[in-house]
Amino acid sequence: MMVIFIVGFLCLPGFNNTLLGQTTVYSQNFDGTHGWTLDGTPHFSVGAPVAGNTCTAPRSASKVLGTVLNGNYSDSWTEANSYAISPAFDCSAYNILVLSFYSYSVFENTWDSGYVYVSGDNGTSWTNVETFDGTETGWTLHTIDISNIAASKSQVRIKITMSSDVGTVYTGWNIDDLSVSAYPPVNYYSKSSGNLNALSTWGTNTDGSGTAPANFTNDYQIFNIRNNAAPTISAN
Repeated sequence: MMVIFIVGFLCLPGFNNTLLGQTTVYSQNFDGTHGWTLDGTPHFSVGAPVAGNTCTAPRSASKVLGTVLNGNYSDSWTEANSYAISPAFDCSAYNILVLSFYSYSVFENTWDSGYVYVSGDNGTSWTNVETFDGTETGWTLHTIDISNIAASKSQVRIKITMSSDVGTVYTGWNIDDLSVSAYPPVNYYSKSSGNLNALSTWGTNTDGSGTAPANFTNDYQIFNIRNNAAPTISAN
């Protein structure tokens, strides 16, 4: 027989934006003063996409962060000379953090790519959190858990880069409505009896009473086993 003692576990399979208590830590739609460090035209810039860009309009308001806004990117771009870096923002008070943004990318598949990085130390080191390759047919929402990089860090930055080979080129990459949000976990506690697989065994109060969870799969739930000297849980 195998006995498993669970002190607590966090369900974080995806992102549930209806969760109460969401806090916006940083947001940027690139229409006002944005504070990003850009490599400069003709690579990344901020402005309105115009004729020649597959993306014909911002996702919101009037501007986007993008590569050449009126045509194609060029051959032989490197990440070292094709970048946009956010100002530092403070995540020191938060443990669960999600980066979200809308992307409209048109790259040569396999050979040209866009990259998203996050730094928790003001840009000293960077972690790649998503790579873009190929084409999106419209504005597409992307959500990325960056908790392992940004949690409890006071100087968090985001970096967007791109690289291209020699040959075919396309209209590149546009980004809009970027934000980082913090989510508080919901704690549930076990009652003094009952199978831990049963939703009714759990509640939001420390004695196991209170509101029971709707399921075991919602995002940002922590289950704390207590009040029970001999808890049981089935294999599934």
